[in-house]
Amino acid sequence: MNQPEVVFFDCDHTVIDTDCEWTWINMLADMGRVPEHYRAKQQHYLDLHAKGQTPEEEYLEFILQEFVGQTPETMQQLAKKNFEIHIRNKIFPAARAAIKNHQQQEIPVVLLSGSTRVMVTPIAVDMGFNDVACTELEIIDGTYTGGLVGPFCIRDGKLKRGLDYCQQHNMNFKKAMYYGDSISDIQIFEKIGYPVTVNPNRKLRETAIQKRWAIENW
Repeated sequence: MNQPEVVFFDCDHTVIDTDCEWTWINMLADMGRVPEHYRAKQQHYLDLHAKGQTPEEEYLEFILQEFVGQTPETMQQLAKKNFEIHIRNKIFPAARAAIKNHQQQEIPVVLLSGSTRVMVTPIAVDMGFNDVACTELEIIDGTYTGGLVGPFCIRDGKLKRGLDYCQQHNMNFKKAMYYGDSISDIQIFEKIGYPVTVNPNRKLRETAIQKRWAIENW
């Protein structure tokens, strides 16, 4: 295999053994910042995501409503708290090793996630990613509006984010690598040059075997 030009990593259940949006909602519920029933609602969306059936507009409205009218500084502090309490000890050691290995070969590593920049930045900083490509939130007059800048980075939107990133950095998507765990990322696995499935569920594992994609168990 030729050396990839860039290596993308998914976040949830790929580099961390949890879902950062799930931990986020649970922390906010513990703090009384969101209603208690949000826990079950978030789990419902995660179950749909595992099947590749996320209702994009409905889920987007759900995860963005807590940002409306808040400042980046407030949400960044909450995200750092969430990372320290719920995520730091869930990072896969094998993910750290893979990132280090690629960087030792002078290959940039990028966290490609459907989550918001606020949510994934503490993870990216701690793990030493070179860059982040994710769902970007609109900020006007110093507060979040509840809108997006660019695509919601799941399914087709995530593929577009990866393609755009390569184009902006003069890289070839067919010479890029992607580590991911979810059948929801099937569009990326099918288009990218070097697909690597990580901890795949049964459906993705069967697809990976059929298509001879790499399989990693972290």
